[in-house]
Amino acid sequence: IRKEMASSLSLQEGVNVWLSMNNEYLPAYISGVTSSELNFTSHYGGTYSCARSSITHENVVVMHESSIHGVQDMASLADLHESAILFNLHKRYQENKIYTYIGSILSAVNPYKFVDNVYGPDIMQQYMKRQLGDLPPHIYAIANEVYESMWRMGENQCVLISGESGAGKTESAKFIISFLSAMSQQSLVSTGKVLTHQDAAVEEAIVLSSPILEAIGNAKTVYNNNSSRFGKFIELNFSQRGFVTGGKIVDYLLEKNRVVRQNPGERNFHIFYCLLSGADEQLRDRLGLQDPSFFYYLSQTGCITDPTINDTADYTEVLRAFQVMEIGPDQVYDLFSILASILHIGNVSFVNAGGAQVSDKSVIDRVSRLLGLDSDQFSDCLTQRVMVLRGEQITTPLTIEQATDSRDSLSMALYANAFKWVLERINARIVGGEQFATVGILDIFGFENFSVNRFEQFNINFANEKLQEYFNKHIFSLEQHEYSKEGINWSDIEWVDNAECLDLIERKLGVLSLLDEESRFPKGTDKTLLEKLHNAHKENSYYIKPKVNVPKFGVRHYAGEVMYEVDGLLEKNRDNFRDDVLQILKDSRSDYVYDLFDHMQLKEQSGVGGAGGLGRRMSMKKKAGAKKKATVSSQFKDSLHALMTTLGHANPYFVRCIKPNMEKMADRYIPQVVLNQLRYSGMMETVRIRRAGFPVRRIFDDFLHRYHVLGRSMGIGKNDSKHGCHRILQKYDSEGKNWQLGMTKAFMREDLERMLERERDSALRVIYQIIFNCVLTVIQRKRYLRIRQRIIFVQKFVRRFLAMRHFFQVRQAIIVIQKWERGRQARCLYAELLEQKRIEEERRREEERRLEEERQRELERLEREQKEKEAEEMRRQFEEAERLKREEEEMRLKAEEESRQQALAKAKVLQEQRDKEKQEELRLIEEQKQHEEEERIAQEEVARREKAVQEQEAYEERARREAEEEVAALAEILELELEEMMVNKPDEPEWEEEPEEDLEEIVVTEEEDETRRKTFVETGSDLFWSGEELFVEGFLSMKHQGWKRRWCIIKEETFMFFHGKQEALKQGWLWKKGGGSGTLSRRSWKQRYFVMYPNRTLCYYERDAIEDATKYSGIVEIANVTDIIEEVTSREHSFGIVTPSKTFQLKANSAAEKKEWLELLKFVRSMSEKKIRSLMESEVDPRNAIGTIYLTDIEAVQAINNPKKPNAFAVITANRVYNFVADDPHVMHKWISALSPRKMSAFESQQREDWLEKGWLMKEGRIRRRRFFVLTEKGLTYYRSEDTNEASAGTITLNCLCSIDPLNETEFKESGYYTIRLHARRHIHELSTKNLDEANKWIIALQDAIDSSQPIQTLTERLILSLIKSRKPDWDKVYDAHPILAHTKVPIKAPLLALPYGKPNLPKEKYREYKNLHIEAVNIFTKLLSQGALTDPIPTAQSILGSCFDLQDLRSEVFCQLIKQTAIIKEADMDSQLVISAWQLLACMVCAFIPERAIQRYLTMHIKKTLLRYPGTEMAKFAQYCQLNMKRTKQREYPPSRNEIIACLGCREMVAVVYTYGDSECKITVNSATTAQDVVNNLMLGLGIRSSHNKFGLFEVCGEESRFIQGRSCVADLLAKFEKQKEMQQQQQGETVKKWRLFFKIHCFKSISAVPLDSIEGTFLFEQGCAQVLEGHFPTSEENLIKLGALRQQYLYSDYDPQEHSSISDVRQLYPWTKLMEEAETQKDFLGAKNITKTYESISRASKTWLGGTLSRLKGKEYSDEERSQEALTAKMGQVRSLILQQWQKLQGLPSEEAQKLYMDILQSWEGFGSIIHDVKYVLSDQRLPSDIWLAIGYTGVQIYEKNQSKAIRIIPYEEIESFGGPYLNKFKLVVVGEDAMLFETNKVNELAKLIKSYLSLVMVQRRGSVSSTV
Repeated sequence: IRKEMASSLSLQEGVNVWLSMNNEYLPAYISGVTSSELNFTSHYGGTYSCARSSITHENVVVMHESSIHGVQDMASLADLHESAILFNLHKRYQENKIYTYIGSILSAVNPYKFVDNVYGPDIMQQYMKRQLGDLPPHIYAIANEVYESMWRMGENQCVLISGESGAGKTESAKFIISFLSAMSQQSLVSTGKVLTHQDAAVEEAIVLSSPILEAIGNAKTVYNNNSSRFGKFIELNFSQRGFVTGGKIVDYLLEKNRVVRQNPGERNFHIFYCLLSGADEQLRDRLGLQDPSFFYYLSQTGCITDPTINDTADYTEVLRAFQVMEIGPDQVYDLFSILASILHIGNVSFVNAGGAQVSDKSVIDRVSRLLGLDSDQFSDCLTQRVMVLRGEQITTPLTIEQATDSRDSLSMALYANAFKWVLERINARIVGGEQFATVGILDIFGFENFSVNRFEQFNINFANEKLQEYFNKHIFSLEQHEYSKEGINWSDIEWVDNAECLDLIERKLGVLSLLDEESRFPKGTDKTLLEKLHNAHKENSYYIKPKVNVPKFGVRHYAGEVMYEVDGLLEKNRDNFRDDVLQILKDSRSDYVYDLFDHMQLKEQSGVGGAGGLGRRMSMKKKAGAKKKATVSSQFKDSLHALMTTLGHANPYFVRCIKPNMEKMADRYIPQVVLNQLRYSGMMETVRIRRAGFPVRRIFDDFLHRYHVLGRSMGIGKNDSKHGCHRILQKYDSEGKNWQLGMTKAFMREDLERMLERERDSALRVIYQIIFNCVLTVIQRKRYLRIRQRIIFVQKFVRRFLAMRHFFQVRQAIIVIQKWERGRQARCLYAELLEQKRIEEERRREEERRLEEERQRELERLEREQKEKEAEEMRRQFEEAERLKREEEEMRLKAEEESRQQALAKAKVLQEQRDKEKQEELRLIEEQKQHEEEERIAQEEVARREKAVQEQEAYEERARREAEEEVAALAEILELELEEMMVNKPDEPEWEEEPEEDLEEIVVTEEEDETRRKTFVETGSDLFWSGEELFVEGFLSMKHQGWKRRWCIIKEETFMFFHGKQEALKQGWLWKKGGGSGTLSRRSWKQRYFVMYPNRTLCYYERDAIEDATKYSGIVEIANVTDIIEEVTSREHSFGIVTPSKTFQLKANSAAEKKEWLELLKFVRSMSEKKIRSLMESEVDPRNAIGTIYLTDIEAVQAINNPKKPNAFAVITANRVYNFVADDPHVMHKWISALSPRKMSAFESQQREDWLEKGWLMKEGRIRRRRFFVLTEKGLTYYRSEDTNEASAGTITLNCLCSIDPLNETEFKESGYYTIRLHARRHIHELSTKNLDEANKWIIALQDAIDSSQPIQTLTERLILSLIKSRKPDWDKVYDAHPILAHTKVPIKAPLLALPYGKPNLPKEKYREYKNLHIEAVNIFTKLLSQGALTDPIPTAQSILGSCFDLQDLRSEVFCQLIKQTAIIKEADMDSQLVISAWQLLACMVCAFIPERAIQRYLTMHIKKTLLRYPGTEMAKFAQYCQLNMKRTKQREYPPSRNEIIACLGCREMVAVVYTYGDSECKITVNSATTAQDVVNNLMLGLGIRSSHNKFGLFEVCGEESRFIQGRSCVADLLAKFEKQKEMQQQQQGETVKKWRLFFKIHCFKSISAVPLDSIEGTFLFEQGCAQVLEGHFPTSEENLIKLGALRQQYLYSDYDPQEHSSISDVRQLYPWTKLMEEAETQKDFLGAKNITKTYESISRASKTWLGGTLSRLKGKEYSDEERSQEALTAKMGQVRSLILQQWQKLQGLPSEEAQKLYMDILQSWEGFGSIIHDVKYVLSDQRLPSDIWLAIGYTGVQIYEKNQSKAIRIIPYEEIESFGGPYLNKFKLVVVGEDAMLFETNKVNELAKLIKSYLSLVMVQRRGSVSSTV
C-alpha cells in the first residue's frame, strides 16, 4: 500500500512538494531519490531525508502550479494555508517583486534596498487609469484605484498603511502622495485648465512636506533607520476637475522624550544631525554648533552616524522644502536657534552646593542668547522653585534630579512647540479652497516591542490595536454581516478579535482610566498606579502581572505580549510644565520664542481673552472645583477616536507592510519573522475571505446605472433593476461562481468587477466613437454654414458699396441743378424786398415829425401852470414865516433852558445806548452761532424723525391689515361674549391683588430692541419707547359700571391704569382727626383721600375719584410746615404735621404706610418744586394704580367691531376680559401693538433647547424678586416660573468681557444671602442665594459660559493686526483709509481695545480707587488731550502711569492711545505741543512697561514709520529714545518716580546718589533699565577697584535696617520705592521721616587675608569689620571690646588730646549697643527703692564703682522699671566711655595704620570673622541646637554658633546642603543630606536665601575656574 501511495504521488527528483514539519508545511523540492528514502531540499535552505515507507498524503503533498510559479493575487492560490502564503511572498521577494495583492489589499515586503525600474514617472504613467489587476501589483495601482474610486463612488477615500516599525510605511505613503500629485497634474492638462503658479506650488508643497516632517519627526531606532516617531494623517483635497486644491496634516503623539533620552543603538531626531552636518561656518559660529559627540542629547547612546543616512543631503533637501513652504530665512534661523538651544541645554550640568547649581555658566549664557532670555533668571528657573507666601516670594532650591528634570522638560517643550509651529506653517501653506472629495493617507507608528517599553510605546501599541480593530471590522465583521443581511450563501470564517484587549485598555476602570485617575491625585505615584492595575485586572487574560515584584505590567496585544515600565508613567501623562519657566519663555525678547508659547497659559490663569481679572476668576474656580487639564493619554485617546470617526466616513484601502528580517538587511528573508507578522495581522483569514467572499457590492439601481450600457442589446430597461442585474451578470459569468444577488445588492468578486469595467470601457468607447462622429459631423456642418454666412456677408457689403457709389453720383448732379435754380429765385426775392424797405422808411419819417410837434405844444402849457403855482406858494410861505417868527420869540427863553437839560440827558442816554449796542452785538453773535448749531441739530433731528415716521407708518399699516384680517371673522361673536361677561360680572372695585412687579430693568436682545424701537417710536405722541424698556402712556376709556376715562401706562412689563393722569407724588387713604363744625366732629377721626402734588401741596378729598383737583376739602402747604411729628396721640400709626396756624393729626392704616408718608413728607420738605417734578417725570408709582395687568398674563388683544364704539378693543387674560376705547384708530392700533403678547424669539427658543445651568435665584433690584434662571451659551434668561415655554422676563447677554466678583462673606453675614455680582456691558446684575454651594455652582457655570464666548475685537484691534501684517508701502494707505488710528483732538467715547467690564478688584495698597476700565480709559484719553496745555505735566503723567501699573489690562489701551496721538497725518500737527506731550508720555510708558507682543510689534512699526518720515525732528528724537528703551526695558515693581519721569520727558538719564562708609556719597547716572549690578560695576570702576578678592554689592539702608539688592534689580524701581515710602511716612502724622538710601559695601567675603589694608577694598573690609563689632556679632570679652574701641579712636583721630577729646560724644560708635543694653538690664534690679539703701551700704567702696554714683543719686527715691533701666544704661555708658579713654591714652604714638592692623588682627583671631551673621531662633523641639543662635554664612559654608559664643556648634559645607528656603512665614528651613530638616525663626528669610545663593555662585565660579585651569 505504501509503495502504491509513493508512486501515486509521482515523487520524482525536482518535484516541488509541501513537507510537513512540526505541524507546518515547508516548501521543498525532491533533491534525491533512492530505493529506501527521499531527500528534500527546502526553498528556505536546509535538507531533509525521509524514508519511503513513512511518506503519506499527510506529510508530503505535491505543490500546486500556482504555488510553484507564484501568483500576483494570493486569493487565487490553490494551496490555501499559511505556508503557501509565506512561500508566495518569499518567491516574489527573491524576484524583487515586493508587492502582492490579497484582493484589493496590498502586501508590501520591505526590500531594504533600492529596486531598479520599480518607481518613477514612467512607471506612474503605466498605472494611470488602469484597472486593478491589469498590471502587476504595485503601490501605484492602489493609489490609482483610490483616485478612480473617488470619482466612481463620489465618496471620500482613505488608505491605511500598517505594519511594524521599519516595515516601510512612510515610504509607501510618499509613493502614494507622489502618484496622486501626478494624477492631479494630468487632470489639469486633460481638462484644459492652465496650471497656475499657486496650483503648482500647493502640489509641490504637499510633496515636499515629507522631507521636513521626516527630519523633525523621524529618527533611527533599533528596528528602523527612518522610524516615524509621530503619527500623521495626510488629507488631500480634490476639486471637481480632479486636481489637488490643498490638504491638511494632522499629527498624533510626538515622542518628545526622544529629545532628551534614547535607547541604546538609537539616534535623536534627524534634524539635529542634519543641522550639525550641513550648516555653514557662519551659521555654526552664530549658533555655537560643534560635532554631535559634543552634545549630551546626541551622544548618550554612542550612535551618531549611520551609513544609510546622508545628513548633509537631507539638510539641503530640508532647506529647499522650507523655501517651497514660504518659510523665510529669518524664520528658518529662528527655528535653528531653538534646535541649537536644545542641544546646548542638554549640556547644562548641575552640582550639589546648597541644592542644585549650574556647573558651567557659559552654557547658560549661550542658551539665553539664543532664546532671548535673561541669563540669571534662566539659571534660577532651572535650579530653584519660587512660591509666594502671604505676599512674600520664597525661593526653594531644587535637587540635582529635580533640576535635571526641569532642564529636560524645557527641552521637550521647546521641541514640541517648534514641531507644532512647523506643522502649522505647512498646513497654512497647503490649505485648499474648493473641495469635491478627500483622500486620507494614514501613516502612523507601527507596533513596537523594545527591551524597555515606556509610556510612548503603550500609546503607540494602543493606536495599532485600534487600527487592527478597524481592519477587522471592515474586512471580517462588516463584510460577513452584510452577507448574512442580504441572504448570501456564505459560511462564516473565524478570525481573531482584539475587542477584549481594547476593553482592557480603554473601558471604564481600564488601564487608561486608572492612569488618568491616578494622574489627577496629587499624591499618586507610579507604585500606587501599579497596585491599582494589578488589583483591577489580575484576572484578565489579556493582562500580564509579573511573577516577580518588578515595576512592570504587561498586555497581550494582537501582535504579541509587551511588558511596560511604570517608572515615570504618571509624570509623562501629566506633562506638567512649571509656571515660572513658562513665564520666562513668554518674557523672551525673541518674538519667535514668544509665539511658540503664546498658546500656553499659566496655571493661575483661566479662559481665553479676555475678560476681567484672571487671578480672581481662577480663585473662584479653585474654591468650587475647577476642571482639570486633560492628560496626555486622554488627549491621545480623544484624537484617536476622532481619527476613527474620520476613517469611518471614508471608503478604506489597506496596505500591509511586512519586514523580511529584524536586522534591516537586504535580500534576507526569515520565514518565522514574516510568519509572525502574517499571523497577528490576520493575513490567512484575509486571504480566505477575499477568496471566498464578494468584496464588490452595488445596489441594483447603482449597478444598472453604471453597467446599463452592457445590457443595451438585451433590451434591459432602467426600471427593471434586479432582473436586469441578473441578466447582465449571467451574460459574463453564466456559472455564477463570481457573483450572487442579495435582497438589495449585487455581490461580485473583484475579477468579475474588473471584467465588467473592461467591457464597459469597450462599450463606452464604441458609443464614444459614434458620438464623436456625430459631433464631428455637426462641427463640419457648422463650419460650412459659418463660411457660407461669411461669404454672403461680404457679398452684401460689395453690393452695398456699388449701389451707394451710383447714388452719390446721381445726387451730386441733382444738387448742381438745384443750386442754380435756388440762386435765380433768391435774386428775384431780393429785388422785391429792397422796394418794400424804401416805402416803409418814408412812412416812418412822416410819423415822427407829427409826434414832435404835439410834444412841443404840451411842454409850453405845463410851464405856464408851474409858474402860477410857484407864485401862490411864495405868498403863503411868507405869511407863515411871519407867524412862526412871533411864536419862536415867545418860546426862545423857555426852549433854551429845556434844551440845556435835554442835552445833558441825551449825552447820558447816548452813552448807555452805546453800551447796550455793544452788548447786543456780542449777544447777537453768540445767538447767531447758537442758532446755526440748533439749525444743524434740528435738521438732523427732522431727517431722523422723518425716517422714523416713514418706518412707523409702514409698520402700522402692515400691523393694521394683519389685525383686521385676524379679527374680522370673530368680531361679532367676541362682542356678544364680552357683553355677556360684563353683564354677569359682579360689581367689584377694579383693583387686582397682583404681586408687586420687579422694577428692575428688563434686558432684551439687540434684535428685539431694534424691533421695539421701530414699533413704538412716534414723535409728538404719548406713546413711545424710552431707553431700553417699553413705556407707553395715554388716556383710554375703560368699561366698568359704565365707561370711565382712565390714565393708562405700560412700564416695566406692566399695564397700569389710574383714576387720572399721574400728577401726584403719592396718594392714598389716611385718617384725619377733626374737621367738623361741632365739638364732637372736631374730636372724631374721618377717613380722607390725601394727594401729594409736585408743587409741594398736600390736599385731601372725601372721595378717591378726583374729577377736579381744585375741589379739595383741605390743603396743607408743605413750604409752611415747621415740624413733622412721628407720634401725636396714643393711637397706633399716628403722626402730625405742624404749621404756624394749626397741627394736623393723621393716622395711617399700617406702620409701613406711616413710614412711607413720613419719608415722603420729609423728602418733599427738603427738596425744591423743580427737582420734585423732574423726579416725578422719571418714575411711576404702581402703588397708586387702581388696577394692574402683567403683560405676561395677557393671552390676546383684539379689536372690537362695534359701531357705537369704533375704536374699542379688548384685553383678554386668563381671569377676565377688559374693554377699552381709544380716542382714534391710530391710537387704538398703537395700544394693541404694545399689549399684544410678545412672540418668543428664535434666540430664546434656541436657549430653551441647550442650557448649561438652571435654577431659582433672587434677582436684586429696588425690590428683590425670585426668578427662574436658565443659562445657555448665549446668555442668561430668567422667567417668572419654571415653565420656560412662556415669554421670558428678560435676558442678560454674556460675552467674553463680562466678569464676576468673588463672593463676599461680609455681605452674607449682613443680609443672609450670597450675592453673585455679574458685570455686563451696561449694568451690574446682582443674583443672590442662601446656599454657598449653589452660589459657587452658578459662578463656575457663568464663568465657563463667559470663557467659552467668542473673543471680541474692536475696529482698532483689527486694524492693528492688519498693520502688523502689512508691508511698509501699505502703512500710509491704512492710516489714510482709517482715521481712527491717527491723531485727534476730539475725546473718545469708548476704549480703543476691548476691555473687561466691571470695577477692578485690587488690594488697598494700590495707587488709588478706580471705576471700571472703560471709564478709566476714556478719562486717560481726556487727560492726554489736556496734557499739552499744562504747565506741569508731571502729576498727570504720574497719574496715568500709576493707573497703568495697577491695572494691567489698561496698559495696552494706553499704548494704543499714545500711538494714536503720535500718529499724525497733517503736517501742521507735527510740532504741536499736544503731539510732543504724547510722545513724552509714550517715552515714559516704554521705560516703565513691557507692552504685549502684538502691541510691541505695532509700536515698533510706528516708531520705524516716524523715523522714516520725520528725520531730525523732535518727534524723531523721542522715537529713537523709545526704540532704544524698548530693547532694554525690564519688568518693573513700582511705577516711575518723579525724577525718572522728568528724565524721560527730556530723553536723558537721571542722577542717583549712592552712599558708603563715612557718609561718603557718589553721584552716578542711571536710566530706567540700569540694574544694581551695573551700578556696582560702575562704582568699582570709579573707585579704582579693578579686581577684588571679595564680592561687592548694593544695599537699601534705612537706619539700622539693611537689605541686599540683587544684581538684576532695577535701580529706577528702588528710587520709586524710596519716593513712595517717603510719601507714606509724611502722611503718617507724628512720625519722623526715615530716609532710605542706596549703600555700597562688600556683600560676600571670600579672601580676607589677601586684601591689603591700605587699599580701597581693605578700607571697606575694615569698616565692615567695625560695623560687625558694633552690631554685637563679635564674641569677645569686655576688655577686648574696650580695646577695639580705643584702636578705632586711634585710627580715626590719632593720639589722644585732652583738650579735643576730653569726652566721647557717642559711645555707640565704639562699643556694641546690644552689649550695653544687656549689661544695663542685668544691673537695674539693684536700683529698687526699697533695696537701694541696703544695697548702697552693703557694697564696699561703692563710690569707686560705676554703680556707686548711681546708687548715691537714687538713695531714698522710688523709680519705675523704665527709669531704672535708663539710669543703669546711662551709668554703663559712662563707665565704658571712661574705660575707652583710658585705653586710648595708652596708645599714644601708635600710627593709624598700626591701629588698623591691630584692630583687624583681633577680628581675624576669631574663626567666624568673614561670615555674615544673623540672629535666629531654633524652633524645633528635638534639642539638637540651642534656642538663640547665630547663623554665620561664609565662603566655606554655614556655621552655627550659640549666641555670643566663639566656638561653632556645627559647620555645614555647601556640598552637604540639600536645599534651603522659607516654607512658612518668618521660617527658614535648612536641609542637610542624610539629616532631618532644621527650622529657624527669623524675619530675614529672604536675606538669608539671597546670601547663601550669592556665596554659592562664588563657589561655582571658583570651581569652574579650577576646572578650566586644570584643563
